[in-house]
Amino acid sequence: MRDNELGSPPPELELRKDWPGLDGAGRKAGPDVDHTQIRKIAQALRSELAALKGGAPASMSATWSGPGTLGEISGLGNVGPAETGTWETADYFGKNVTQAYTVLNGKYQALAEQYEALVVAIEKAVENYEKGHDASSA
Repeated sequence: MRDNELGSPPPELELRKDWPGLDGAGRKAGPDVDHTQIRKIAQALRSELAALKGGAPASMSATWSGPGTLGEISGLGNVGPAETGTWETADYFGKNVTQAYTVLNGKYQALAEQYEALVVAIEKAVENYEKGHDASSA
């Protein structure tokens, strides 16, 4: 092993003694990947993503509550000076809410995009693993 900048070797990776697969009983060398289970997990993630994406809210009621879909955050969070009034304090409050909405809505959208990229990466990893296994087994 190479020494780090301080002159000592890097620490060894230590896994718990009960880490799945360390016993080697009835296994081939290498990882044991349950592709069916991984696909189920990816499908569950896709289902959660669909709930997050949702659509436009059915009602723009001020009594709405919940975690919020992208459409709900976009529709119900867009409050600004026009909704709060034109007197000075209300105007500043409206501008503040507009700024918060702009940031929150953008971050929420970015979360959904990254979440979807994760699901696609998981599915692609399983597909690539299977293709490599099939190619090496031929």
